[in-house]
This record gives sequence, C-alpha cells and structure tokens, in this order.
Amino acid sequence: MKKLNLGCGYDVRKGYINIDNIKNKGVDMVFNLNKYPYPFKNNSIDEIYCCHILEHLNDFDKTIKEFHRILKKDGMIIIIVPDFSSCNAYVPVHKTFFNLNSFNLYCSNIHDRSIKQPLFKMIEKKLLFPFEHMKGWKKFIVMLYYLMPLMVYDANKNIYMIFLSRIFPASETYFKLKAVK
Repeated sequence: MKKLNLGCGYDVRKGYINIDNIKNKGVDMVFNLNKYPYPFKNNSIDEIYCCHILEHLNDFDKTIKEFHRILKKDGMIIIIVPDFSSCNAYVPVHKTFFNLNSFNLYCSNIHDRSIKQPLFKMIEKKLLFPFEHMKGWKKFIVMLYYLMPLMVYDANKNIYMIFLSRIFPASETYFKLKAVK
C-alpha cells in the first residue's frame, strides 16, 4: 500500500511517505503542496493522511481535486483541520476555515443536488473537542450534538454550528473520505 502523510512536519509516520516543504528528520520527500500537479501518477495512492495542512494551502478546491486524481478507487483520505469555532482557526497563516459541511460539495452521499461529478463518499465526520480531561462535559456536548435534529447538508438547520459552537467550541474537525471513480 502506498500511503502519504502530507505536511508531516515532525509527525513522521511509519508506513507512510512523509512529505513536507522543509527537510526535517524523517521527511522522505520535500515539495510544496501549493504546486500542481503533485509528483504522483493518477490512481496511484491508497491513503492520504492530512493533519493541519489544508488550512495553509492557497487553493482548497484545486488541492481536493488533486487528492482525488492521485487516489486509487476507494482510496481513503483522513483530514484533520481546525474547526471554525476554535480560536486556533484564526491565525494569519490560515487561508481557509472549516466546519462539518466543508466537504459536502465533493461527496456523493450528502444530499446536495448541485453535485454533478462527486469525488468522494463521506465515511465519517466529527467534531473533536479540546477538553478531553472534562469527561462529563464532553459526553454532554457530544450527546447534544448527536441528539439534536442536525441536517448537516443544510447549514441553516445545523443547531451546533449556529448556536452551540459559540458556547462549546470544537478544536478540530475530522473527516474520512473514500475516493469515488
């Protein structure tokens, strides 16, 4: 299996091709993710791991389409980004903000009729909260999030994003997508 760890920094992962724009210990390949096309053949990658990198890139749409190009059919991509409700999302080097709906436009199983050629199927998406040590609070917030009538494809009906995100901000948003070819 050919797996990429994009923008790895010091998070070097065994079994992955660790890629960054700076040569550090454990980095296997150095290149700038803002330069297209990426140096991989079409349909050649089984998995992409992308943690806290998409928010730094210049062209989100072009990057997502490039991920799709290099992923094999049913190839997986795991994305972790700062959630829009986190104070960490608003730093000068971040160019894009994310919420649970950020990938809906690209996914076949989200009820958006504007999708003509879906690139991915949404496998999982969830909010990650910063207060792991507050077990009771986390359970309460997660319960609220999952029990309320969330229509994640319609931001106007997403109770968490409209109301609760200001009271209980998430630190990160996690996505797992499967390439549709």
